Amino acid sequence: MTQTEPGGIVPVNDNGPIDPAAKARFDELVFAVASALGRQIAREEFEQRLNRSANDNNIL
Repeated sequence: MTQTEPGGIVPVNDNGPIDPAAKARFDELVFAVASALGRQIAREEFEQRLNRSANDNNIL
């Protein structure tokens, strides 16, 4: 349900009341996804650096 602000304007982002439990679950999910992505990026970077150092003799 949207609430009209003074002047008759309805905010676009007015989604009504937020359930604190749902917000907490969503925040936890976002953190888990971000952590997984960070670990994947770190693994890929580590692998690239490992391969790069193994081939140092080919670099001029």
